[in-house]
Amino acid sequence: MTKFITRFWNINKTKIFIVFVFLVCVFSAFMFGVHEGKSNAKVDYANQKAKDSTNVLNNFIASTQQLIQSANEVSNHLAKQIVERKNEDEKSTEILRKFLISQSSDNNDCEFDDDVMRIIKQARNNATTATTDGFTRHNRNTMRGSDINAK
Repeated sequence: MTKFITRFWNINKTKIFIVFVFLVCVFSAFMFGVHEGKSNAKVDYANQKAKDSTNVLNNFIASTQQLIQSANEVSNHLAKQIVERKNEDEKSTEILRKFLISQSSDNNDCEFDDDVMRIIKQARNNATTATTDGFTRHNRNTMRGSDINAK
């Protein structure tokens, strides 16, 4: 048997070498293909994940822009309400001021004693100050409890 193998080897050395080289080439090509396929699959997976992440970020940006737009609309509406409130406050202040001025002439015919009239006059002055300067002005004529807002 060993003679047969030796003889076979000596006669077919070149053919065996060619078959061996062919098998090595086929195996190498197969392994290269497997490696290339794995690399391509990883790249495709990474690209898909990048697209998914981009879509998620774009959706987040779109929803954030909608929130910003809503906030701006609410802010504009609130600013309009503040202006309207300020105008109404100015009108009511002017009405109170005119009323207090018209009532000051009526005190001349009053039959109350001087202490009561002084208290009423001080209350009128406090009311005038509160309507013209606001309730939170810090002086001795402000209404009680206005210091709570300042703290």
